[in-house]
Amino acid sequence: MEHQRLVCWATTDEWMQVKGWLFSSLLEEKQKGCDRVAAWRTRGRVPLAIECTHSLVHACVQDHAPHIDAFAVRSLYALAVVRFVNGFADAEQRGATARSVASIAASLRIPEWIVDIRHEATHATLPTLQLLRLAAAQCLRWLQRSFWDKQSAALEEQEETIVYLLARYGKIDSPQKREKVLAQILSSVSGNTVNHVLIRTLVGQQALVAVFPPRDNQETHQWIEYYAEALTRFAAAWPHFHSSFLHEIITHLHHSFNPTNAQALHRTQVLGDSTTTREDCERACDWLWRWFDEMLRRTPTSPDTLEALQEHCLTHVGPRTIEIFASIVKHLPQEKRQSRLQRLLAAAHMLLPTGHTTTSSDPTDSTTQALQPGPRAADLSQFLADVEALEGALEHRRQARLDLVEQQQQQPQQQQPQQQ
Repeated sequence: MEHQRLVCWATTDEWMQVKGWLFSSLLEEKQKGCDRVAAWRTRGRVPLAIECTHSLVHACVQDHAPHIDAFAVRSLYALAVVRFVNGFADAEQRGATARSVASIAASLRIPEWIVDIRHEATHATLPTLQLLRLAAAQCLRWLQRSFWDKQSAALEEQEETIVYLLARYGKIDSPQKREKVLAQILSSVSGNTVNHVLIRTLVGQQALVAVFPPRDNQETHQWIEYYAEALTRFAAAWPHFHSSFLHEIITHLHHSFNPTNAQALHRTQVLGDSTTTREDCERACDWLWRWFDEMLRRTPTSPDTLEALQEHCLTHVGPRTIEIFASIVKHLPQEKRQSRLQRLLAAAHMLLPTGHTTTSSDPTDSTTQALQPGPRAADLSQFLADVEALEGALEHRRQARLDLVEQQQQQPQQQQPQQQ
């Protein structure tokens, strides 16, 4: 496995977003990118390429700001260009003999006239504003080509590799060969790219969605065991994998697999078909819901993680996410289920048409039957009725316990007058 390195951005998605902002044609988005890089600086040291990009883009933004002195803009541009050339030249200084800045710049394919501007701004007078603008634009093109685009291409290549290995993993019967593929996956993903590459591939690319209908047969059981083994290894390799994986399932069920969403009709690479139907999307929902429940059952989950998952469900309310919420409730201690079910009902009723009501079953029914929301709960009204029935049954049992305690307390008081 690769050595993990701490970075200032939370996820690779954030890094990609900042890249889009910094190289946007809109000044508002450029300013967003500068603000985010400034926030990264408070977390730790950022790479030289990002620092130089920030300085150059900040100068461009200030160049379009009203009521700013032209000399101040020239100073910002000059400082950014000098820092760009000196930073990369110093980084390439190796050996006992120092090399000239011009020779290092030539090896890095930095134009010679950029080095001349750096020399003039450092040892002579500031170049003209027009020349500094051209230099800043050239430096940004170099940074985009030599750093940002290369990093993006590496991430895309890594994602394609993971898609291929995960698809291959599910088709291998030999335990030794599966272990070899699993080792390749673990070595291909670093701790910095688990969320963007591995988890997004497992959920977003539907790598966990079986290519056959979900049936209770030997093939389905084998599919689950194969990937459950892999998920367990991933959770052991990266402590945050379990929580991030479950969060991503909730988000994906709410957005991408909503049958009314046009994006739900997007066919992924793993399924390997050019057409898709709503039934395919429903089947994918079933499998992701099943994996969520399977991971909660197989992997110990801390109370804090369960609490965070419930809050995530409540901020992504939908027919599928209330099923996920109900699955989480089943794994909570008995004393916490009542309050959680009340929150579930409040969230679920938001999905009903105005004026719609549900009828609750008799609360005196047996409470040994736990809530089991089916993965195809198309009838939301019936699902809510089941939730209300369980809530009523729990309340009835709680009241029965209180009555029993009260009777036990009254019995000694009734026996004392008889003894007298």
